[in-house]
Amino acid sequence: EEGAEAAAVVEVQNVERNINGMPKIVSNWCEIVCTRGQKKIWMDKHLGTRVQLATGCESYLAVALDKGILQVYSKHGRRMWPPMSLGGDISFLECKRVPRDSGGFSGGSSSSGTANANASAGAAKGGDEDEIDRSSLVLMAVTVHGKLQMWDLEKCACVLTSDILPVAQGEGAREVRQVKLSESGSPLVVLDNRHALVYSAKLNTWCRIADGSHIFSEYSRSLRGRGSFAGGSGGNLQAGGGDEVSQLNADATAATTANVGGIASSLLSSTVAEQRRATGRHLEFLTGAALQLEGKQAYCSMLGKMCAHLAQESQEGQLREIINDLYLGTWDKTVLGISKKKLLKSVVLPAIASVRSMQRLVSEYIDILSAME
Repeated sequence: EEGAEAAAVVEVQNVERNINGMPKIVSNWCEIVCTRGQKKIWMDKHLGTRVQLATGCESYLAVALDKGILQVYSKHGRRMWPPMSLGGDISFLECKRVPRDSGGFSGGSSSSGTANANASAGAAKGGDEDEIDRSSLVLMAVTVHGKLQMWDLEKCACVLTSDILPVAQGEGAREVRQVKLSESGSPLVVLDNRHALVYSAKLNTWCRIADGSHIFSEYSRSLRGRGSFAGGSGGNLQAGGGDEVSQLNADATAATTANVGGIASSLLSSTVAEQRRATGRHLEFLTGAALQLEGKQAYCSMLGKMCAHLAQESQEGQLREIINDLYLGTWDKTVLGISKKKLLKSVVLPAIASVRSMQRLVSEYIDILSAME
């Protein structure tokens, strides 16, 4: 845009000189230079080490040095915090703007930095000040030993410490493929078996949101081919790349199908009744996954599909549990920022209204809603 200020760009250079008798602290170093256009804004130099990863987000820059040292800079190059020693080399590094009112540290999307040694950091340029006031910048780092930490950069405070290694081992994985902040801002782990887990601040634990165990489900067929997994080589999950729930589960389903091989056809030829039961559990799982990932559109979509399936299967008891959870209590209560009343009127009841056996149930709750308005 004409007249617009150029973005700030950070460049990292690692220098190694093998000189006999020369100590490493003076023969090896790294330089970090921030420029805007042709103008150098600031620079810094670390002796005896090199930058492994870097990530930039608005007014902050974080660099991961050798031996698990993390250094955080301000927009103008001030070392904001002392070098933090995380106890092992850093494998994943990312920062992101996160709404404060979403799960303690998780929330909506914004500009984010991916972990790479040639990161660029753009200065904040206006935008919705109210939105910024309701959000915070978080930084996430994960070491090679599976130690995960998150900090609120603006509050200078740690908001989460967790250990990925025992969780990955419990999931039967040999390797962690990716750790990132989800589209909603929650820590998201993808394992080599394509199982995916997200950290729930509310439950204070890791929750599985993708696996390949639903191969009997009729709905799993619609997921095949959507994901990035193909023949054992999957691309990284990118923020903003669509419905995270569907993509993660498509990858997991494809991986399981590939591993099963020739047995898959016999497994998938289960009875109709078994497929319908598996479909219900699958939709239930996906609805819960969307809720944990805080994806509003995905949650509404999966909730509607799950309720439609329950209606078709004449599961009135389960439907009443869902409906009662939405209509009981005060109407100012919400799910992912959506009023429960709106979910009931716009998602649940329309999803089951076309099933003749559910007409009495729909009429009953429409009358209740009319009386309450």
